[in-house]
Amino acid sequence: MPKIKIDCKPLVGINKKVDVKPTIALENKVQDIKIEMLQVDNVDETSLEGLKFIRKANDDFVDFICLALNLSDEEKNTIVHTMTGEDLAKSCLTLLMQIQGATKSEVNDFWKQAKIAAKMEQQADPKGSKPKENKK
Repeated sequence: MPKIKIDCKPLVGINKKVDVKPTIALENKVQDIKIEMLQVDNVDETSLEGLKFIRKANDDFVDFICLALNLSDEEKNTIVHTMTGEDLAKSCLTLLMQIQGATKSEVNDFWKQAKIAAKMEQQADPKGSKPKENKK
């Protein structure tokens, strides 16, 4: 697979364009991050273990972005101090899709569909009355 051109500005707010080669090592890291993202969705955010897991996952997501985009420590610091958790998850997922060959149009369509799904979910449960299950 040829190198993928990625604009860092919309992902992490850093004015930089990079060529990313989807090596086996990077693809393996992509799979690790995807697994971790799925696990985060099932974490009990009220437990100590859950909070520790989320903290580690956020660090792993930042490290992945920095590895994939070849960002400096200063650029990493910018990400950590300017992005919200939601921004981080969205940027990380967008980068995962791009590395796996999704086009800009496919990524945009994905986020449009996700926004629609979130709106429908909110309308179905406007108060967010469904508590997360305590999974152990």
